[in-house]
Amino acid sequence: MPGTACLEVAPIDVKRVPAQPNVPFWDRTWIDPDLFELLFGDPSQRTYLVVDACLRTNITKVFDLDSQDLPVRCLFQGEAEERFRESAPHLVDLTVHESGATRFHREFFAEHWEKGTGILLCSDAPMDTVWKHLRKFTRTRSIDGPDRFFRFWETNTARDYFEAIAKMPSRCKDLFQIKGGGWISVIVSYADQIGQAHKIIPNKSIVSTAAYSNGEFTLTPTEDAALLKGVLRGRAKSVEMAIPPDVSEHTPAEREHYVFEALMEQYSSGVRDIEQIKAAAVHKLQEASTA
Repeated sequence: MPGTACLEVAPIDVKRVPAQPNVPFWDRTWIDPDLFELLFGDPSQRTYLVVDACLRTNITKVFDLDSQDLPVRCLFQGEAEERFRESAPHLVDLTVHESGATRFHREFFAEHWEKGTGILLCSDAPMDTVWKHLRKFTRTRSIDGPDRFFRFWETNTARDYFEAIAKMPSRCKDLFQIKGGGWISVIVSYADQIGQAHKIIPNKSIVSTAAYSNGEFTLTPTEDAALLKGVLRGRAKSVEMAIPPDVSEHTPAEREHYVFEALMEQYSSGVRDIEQIKAAAVHKLQEASTA
């Protein structure tokens, strides 16, 4: 149906697991039960992590993806892998087996999840198939520009990017229906800049009837704009946090909306000075309060 969304992009409430200093490490609760059900509850699905090696190393202080007990594979190959291995995206098979969660699982959700180091996804396809599928999207080109990296694993742009393509059936098919067989059934990301997790789920009945895009994977202007919007949303959050809470009486969601709107207006006018953007945001908040 024309105009029908091919994706559900929705916020999810993920409860923080409390500290358990008096519980042995291997007996501790390591993940919110609802998040566990979303990621690991379907035995027909495998769970994967696409992790940014550079962001992970910022936490671990050492590149450690080559020394894990879980299957790990770099999404770059050849010379690119040799040059950028320690900053490249890596695919990790996070499927929980009968033996239970590993140290990697426990440490990821305790120390890395809220830092936005990568996206999680579920698929009925084996790791090699998912790896080949995702590799197609590591490089792209804009319609009027050169080849460049497409950081689809960036958690802070996920919400805006997937909302932008939700009514683009061919693009959704490119990303979610694997040509080698199988689906990406859900993507879960935590945007650390705004402190919010989202789930992205394809409408398989619609996506399955769409055609794949022709030719190379090329980002449209709409997609480029959405990626920029995702970057700017984080900057808007920084502006919002610098504005005293008593400036206006709004719910947190309304406050976020008006500050982001002000920032986008300022950027569209060529303004980059943070104090000017902050002043414009304060004005918009106050104006909205009296409307």
